[in-house]
Amino acid sequence: MSDDASEVAAELPQMWQYIHPTHNSADSSDDEADEEENADVTDNDAARGGRPADYVKLKKSAPRLGQLIRFLNDMEDEDVQGLLLENDPVTRQTLLQWATLNNHFMLVEYLVKRMKRAAFSFDAESVEVVVYDRWAEMSQELPTAAEVAERQKQRENEKAKRLAERAMANSGDDVIEDEESEEEEEVEPMPEELVYDTLEDYHGELGDGGVGVVKRIGELGVYVGPRLPDGTKQGLGQTLFPSGDCYTGEYKENQRDGRGVYWWSKGGALYCGEWFRNMRHGYGRMVYPDGSRYLGRWVHGKRSGKGRYVYADGSSYDGAWVKDEKHGSGTYHLLDGSSFIGTFHHNRFVSGEWRLASGTVRYIGNFENDAPAGAGVYVHRCGLKPGTFQQEGTYSAEGKSWVPSMLKCTSRMVPHIELVVPPQPSGSTRVPMEFGAECTGRTMADLIKVANYAPLLRWVASLTSAAKDLVVGEVELKGVELRGVEVQTMRYDAADPDAITEVTILPILVDNVGKRVRPPSEAVTLKPSVTRLMVLLEAPGTEPVVLLEKSLQSASPDEHHQQSRLPAVRISEDSSVGGDVVDAVGPALRLQLASTNSMALLLPPMRCNPMQGNAEESVWMYAQEVHRETVAQLEHKLELLSAELPEASTTYVAVPLSDVTSISTDAMTAMAAANVQQRRAAQTLPRATVAPQRPPTPPPPTLEPRPELQPLYDAKARRDEAELEE
Repeated sequence: MSDDASEVAAELPQMWQYIHPTHNSADSSDDEADEEENADVTDNDAARGGRPADYVKLKKSAPRLGQLIRFLNDMEDEDVQGLLLENDPVTRQTLLQWATLNNHFMLVEYLVKRMKRAAFSFDAESVEVVVYDRWAEMSQELPTAAEVAERQKQRENEKAKRLAERAMANSGDDVIEDEESEEEEEVEPMPEELVYDTLEDYHGELGDGGVGVVKRIGELGVYVGPRLPDGTKQGLGQTLFPSGDCYTGEYKENQRDGRGVYWWSKGGALYCGEWFRNMRHGYGRMVYPDGSRYLGRWVHGKRSGKGRYVYADGSSYDGAWVKDEKHGSGTYHLLDGSSFIGTFHHNRFVSGEWRLASGTVRYIGNFENDAPAGAGVYVHRCGLKPGTFQQEGTYSAEGKSWVPSMLKCTSRMVPHIELVVPPQPSGSTRVPMEFGAECTGRTMADLIKVANYAPLLRWVASLTSAAKDLVVGEVELKGVELRGVEVQTMRYDAADPDAITEVTILPILVDNVGKRVRPPSEAVTLKPSVTRLMVLLEAPGTEPVVLLEKSLQSASPDEHHQQSRLPAVRISEDSSVGGDVVDAVGPALRLQLASTNSMALLLPPMRCNPMQGNAEESVWMYAQEVHRETVAQLEHKLELLSAELPEASTTYVAVPLSDVTSISTDAMTAMAAANVQQRRAAQTLPRATVAPQRPPTPPPPTLEPRPELQPLYDAKARRDEAELEE
């Protein structure tokens, strides 16, 4: 490291050296030796597809949070409070703000749990905080503004009543005026006036409008941070609320929006994560008053999406949430070592696998009120033998007695479970589900996987409207009820033997008199929903290009079974977008693909009748104007990116928009390309969904070679000798 850099590191306070370890001269002086020592290791790791070659450098620059916490633990609270008032010399943020913006949840919890309000770095000597604290001291003694106004109104009514009585008793107006002047009473001071009177030492700093400032602080609290010219909170700031709660983080238009941490002073609850319009929205971590914790996705203030909840007793749930309820696929770990793995319905475990604490016994079947119900199978592992034994049977209606069938290496009992469905006209909420004749050899475990198959659960949810009036083709069915489900076929993913890719079922339907209803197409094909992304890049004066993924597809008519189509993505409830194209192509081409805020819905989900199937596909569009140089280098960058991907995986190509329909054999891709061409010709499609991309940064100029100085010294020496001789 240079001398200048060493001076910067020496000036950096000790606490911030743990945050920015690359500023430490001691760490940086050993960079070259460490790089030589780890060169072979990093190269080998990269060759094996492990950590990247620059992992060592990345690790060196990572904050030393463990050392920082030990450093703070060795200090008194008063000393820590003084350190928390200091801003980071590099980012100009407080320690809590830095930890919040970088998602260091454990450091945030440590600071707030230990220092409480002091962790938010409000200067106790500032005038606004002094006024706030004086409000807090006098809050128990002060009347509220409503109480003062009510008493004042009562006094005025009593005064008016007395004056009216005297006016009736005395006819002289002069006497009434004299008595009225005697009745004048002193007006009761407002709460802010009482607080202002106790702050005599600060009257000069509060100015002429001091009472108004005191009132504002009492009603709104203290805000420290940037504002727009009209006074709107905007940017990174912090607020001390009248209730004692504290918040530090990002503001947009006076609302908590972005990353921030909120601490409830009463109860000690703590949330650190993403906000949207004053609501917890996005990814964040909540610490509840009882000590339980949740880390995962939030939607409009409620737990929704994937998340992990650790309860105060140590048990935990990891899986899907919908509006603060466990709903969908998940895993519940209990304290005794047992666990439930499968489908949850409104906080209740309804089907899946129950792993007993012994580790040698598993139960697979249906559950009701968190207890086994109906048909199921026990899977026993005997000793250290690799094989297992299955015992199928049925639980009684009360769920208390188990009636086994047989204990064999293979089961001869027909797999049978009950599927939870919306209330039917008869009031039933469970229907039987079995394998059909085409699924010979399938086991109870296979049937449970079908019951937990997400497309099947989505199809079941669609029966809410079908339970009353159902339209199949052109036939309207009244009061149709689902009596059972027969699984005709199921397919597993070749790459993942435990993942189901397609299921075909035959629903057993009856009318209101119990007669079997047979629609024209009885079989229902269930597939996962697919969302595709059209990335449309256009430079001024050139034809737009579309990014397609090229992968191996057995159904492709190509002789090599290669198919070019729009890449698939995943869109979460908080509008975040994920997928291989987002992770790989987005950073390489500087595209903003992480959120639907930079996209537009091109083709809405195309669904079929729920009694024929539930496969649906939708297409989102990301359109951006890019620089000509970016388009010229696009093919080369995609080739380099494809070369870095593992063998036999998806590659990416750029295709002119007009050629997509002739190149791709995927129907949805061709339909989306044709839709874009038609709407662009009719000028009904936005030219871009995000701001134009800035031009690429030009390469730095080539350094001029350093001139050789020795010939100059030699020439000067010869000249000096010649002068001496003269």
